[in-house]
Amino acid sequence: MQHLNENTQFWYPVSAGSAQVGLYPRVRVKPDFMDNAPVGAIAAGSKNGWITVELFQKWFDHLLNAVHPEARNEKVLLILDGHSSDTCNINVVDKARAMNVEMLSLPSHSTHKMQSLDITFVKSANAFYDNCANAWLRAHPGRVTSELEVGALFREAYGKAATVQKTTSGFHKSGICPFSNDIFTDEDFVVAEMTERPDPGAIGDVAACS
Repeated sequence: MQHLNENTQFWYPVSAGSAQVGLYPRVRVKPDFMDNAPVGAIAAGSKNGWITVELFQKWFDHLLNAVHPEARNEKVLLILDGHSSDTCNINVVDKARAMNVEMLSLPSHSTHKMQSLDITFVKSANAFYDNCANAWLRAHPGRVTSELEVGALFREAYGKAATVQKTTSGFHKSGICPFSNDIFTDEDFVVAEMTERPDPGAIGDVAACS
C-alpha cells in the first residue's frame, strides 16, 4: 500500500495480474479519478481514507479476477500484513479457500523484514511519485495536484518502480523465494530483552521453598 495525496492510497500486489485499487478519503468516488490510472485499476472510497473489511473484500474480488487462481494447478499464496481487515474477514477467508488461495498473515512488527513490497518497492515508488508530482507542479504553475491527478501520477511512478529486478529482489531478501529461515539474527531480538521480566509466580514459588 502506498500513501499519496493526503489520505489517498493505492494498493498493489506483487502478482501475475494487475489488481491495483485507488483508495480515496470520500464515500462517493468519481470515475474521473481513475482516468489514466494503471490499466486494470479500480477506485474505492471510505470516510477517512483507510481500508475496511468491505473494501478489502472488494480488492480481493478484483485480485481474483486478475489472477484467476481457481484455474491454476497449485495454490496461490497471498501474503498479508496482518491487518484486521483481512485477518478478521471470514467472508474473504472462505472465498480464498474455495478459490485455491492460501492466505498467510505476517506476524506483527515483522513486515520490514518479511514483506517484499516494503523491502524493495515502496520507498522507490514513493520517490518516483514525488518526482512525477513535482514535475506536474512545475508544468502547471499556480495549481495544486488533486484527486483527479493521482491516478495518472501513480501510473507513471508505478511504471518506473515496478521492475522484475525489484520484484525478485524483494522475494529473495524477505526469504520467501528462495525460502530462507535465516533472515532474522540474534541481533534482531536484542531490543526485546528489555521487556523481559521475571515470572511473579516463579518468584513466589522460590520464596515459599526457601
